[in-house]
Amino acid sequence: MIQKKHITLLFAIIAGITFVLHMMPVISDFGRYTEKYDAKKYEDSYNKSQYVIPQSKHYISDEMLLSHAGYAYVHGLSPILINSDHPPLGKYIIGWITVISGNNRVSSLVFGFTAYLLVSLIIYRLTTSWNAVLLGVVFLSTDTVFKDQLYYAPILDIIQISFLLAYVLFLLLFLQTSKKIHLVFMALSAGAMAGIKLFFPVIVLLAVTAVYLAALDLFGNRKHLKSDTVHLSFVSVFSGLVYMLSYVVLFIQGGTVRTFLGVQKWIFLFWKNNAIDTAAVWGNIVPFVLFNKWKVWWGTEPYISYEHWSIFWPIYFVIGMSIASVLLITAAHKIFFSKKHELSSKLPDSFRLFLSMWIVVALMYLLFIPISPRYLMILYFPMYVLIAVSIHKRFPDYV
Repeated sequence: MIQKKHITLLFAIIAGITFVLHMMPVISDFGRYTEKYDAKKYEDSYNKSQYVIPQSKHYISDEMLLSHAGYAYVHGLSPILINSDHPPLGKYIIGWITVISGNNRVSSLVFGFTAYLLVSLIIYRLTTSWNAVLLGVVFLSTDTVFKDQLYYAPILDIIQISFLLAYVLFLLLFLQTSKKIHLVFMALSAGAMAGIKLFFPVIVLLAVTAVYLAALDLFGNRKHLKSDTVHLSFVSVFSGLVYMLSYVVLFIQGGTVRTFLGVQKWIFLFWKNNAIDTAAVWGNIVPFVLFNKWKVWWGTEPYISYEHWSIFWPIYFVIGMSIASVLLITAAHKIFFSKKHELSSKLPDSFRLFLSMWIVVALMYLLFIPISPRYLMILYFPMYVLIAVSIHKRFPDYV
């Protein structure tokens, strides 16, 4: 009979192999992460680029733009002067890591390893199983978008997903321990996540948390509806203050709250006015994920193929969405049709419900926007946790 320790060894070998393969582009071209950042070169490229000269043929990538903006920010430039269509915190992080390390790409490695750590911690807190943790490492290591973001660095999405995972971890810790300090870290994580790219996903995240806690209080065994309302209100307000603090240089240089609100209005109008027609891209994530048919909004081809698409995309998607759907339908049945009208009192079970809610809502969000491969991380990373924890629950003697 196969013993659990043999399965652990097998999982460890597979996780080690997939992790090394995942890091191979980084290992094989490690000089990219050690070369000294040339601030003058990036500044000159920016000044000749499409961001300064609209008709310029000197195109620069998002990585170059973020590198230059972050470096300029930490040297005192107001965050509303370069790449102001995104909040500044992610670029401050890139800039400070560039100054400390001397290289602008290191930030993606830092947050890539952070994502590995956070996924592992969440899975372990839910299962206390190293086999389940190793499964999570395997899932992450076969994520081609994740690999892509480590190589084409720096980028904001890998930083954003790390703060999303941090929020999930601290929510779990709060539910397990009831320690108020975890609420502070939840707020810091949510505020930081909002300050990386856009604040709307964080509003959605807080709404999902509110519905989840209300469900536990009304139909589970928490029975802390009043205190949970107060706690989540604190998290929401404090996260908003954290978001505002990402603009601290703007305030130091004479900006007011009115200036700050004006910037937020400008960000909203910028994305609204530059948004692609929703009808033209609605639901594109499904054929993209399942069949590598990426409906783009540029060029003449209606669909293109993404070179880093993987057969693992549809496999994880179908498994993850199936688990999430079953859990949500089961919870709805317990609430509305069973005699007890009660949800499971076991935290690992109920927390899988939270993950399922986020996955479904994140998918709904991605259905309505022009999809880019890196956007998928906010869907897939929580999905990896859900799949690993669910496999452990189904096969506890082996996983």
